[in-house]
Amino acid sequence: MKPSGLKAAVVVLAGFLAASALAATRAYFVEPKTATSAWSAYQGWVGQSFVGNVDSIYYLEWFVGDLSASGFYVFDVLDQATSQTVAHGRTAVPGQGWQWLRCDNFTYGSLQFTKGKDYVLKVSHSGGDAAV
Repeated sequence: MKPSGLKAAVVVLAGFLAASALAATRAYFVEPKTATSAWSAYQGWVGQSFVGNVDSIYYLEWFVGDLSASGFYVFDVLDQATSQTVAHGRTAVPGQGWQWLRCDNFTYGSLQFTKGKDYVLKVSHSGGDAAV
């Protein structure tokens, strides 16, 4: 192979590798939607609707204000259309309020988390109140 042919092959190979790396690292694109405001239901929980822009959940965070009692915060991620559980977890109520809580200890339901679908994050307190 001539030196100029070798250069062309290297350029093509480098271009191919760069394109492959870009495709492998691109995050999912989901058409933006306006999220519904959080609401408080009479059943003792608060929730927030959202559109999934990934295909799995590693952790969830939510903000907790004033603490009302010790115990656990329980969360469920529900498919908004069917109300079936996609994920369920809990985390201990912290010693002090007004902070973000992270939950990375949860189990998946029978449904798969799917990008582009509408979900509801439902958070409750093991004591029955929804002071989140």
